[in-house]
Amino acid sequence: MYSRFPDVQSPFSNDRHIPWQASRHRALQYPDAAPFHQATASACYVSEGSVGEWGSLYLHQEKAAPESIAALVFAGFSICSLLCRLVADRLRNNFGDFLVSTAGATLALAGMLTVLSSSSWSICLIGYAMMGLGQAPIVPIAFSRAGAIKGVSTARATSLVSLLAYVKPIR
Repeated sequence: MYSRFPDVQSPFSNDRHIPWQASRHRALQYPDAAPFHQATASACYVSEGSVGEWGSLYLHQEKAAPESIAALVFAGFSICSLLCRLVADRLRNNFGDFLVSTAGATLALAGMLTVLSSSSWSICLIGYAMMGLGQAPIVPIAFSRAGAIKGVSTARATSLVSLLAYVKPIR
């Protein structure tokens, strides 16, 4: 296809120059850091999906929250996630990727534990909000770090992490 369009370069044309290729026998070759970024994004996608699909049901059935209140689970999670993403770049510039992602993961874990251990639905709503605040910067940092891998095009690295983050939980 690319031979018919001389001005269009194949996205795989410079693969032989990439220093991170492990073996020519592997069908899919990726940088060593890609599985870590993929696992990070995958964990966030799975837990966000659990909040969106099961959070209100859990709050209503297990914590005896009224349906009108239980419907606020994903709204609270999403609003807190949005608010954190609005300031996440400033936090990354001031504190660095590692500290922001570690603090975010810790806050998200604390939110999950709050939801699971609390008997009050109002405290559970706070726990879901904590999850939104904590998870918000993690996936963008994973994509940013994958795109910064030396010797790999940004498009290739981020698309690989994105693909594997969605495919891995399905297996």
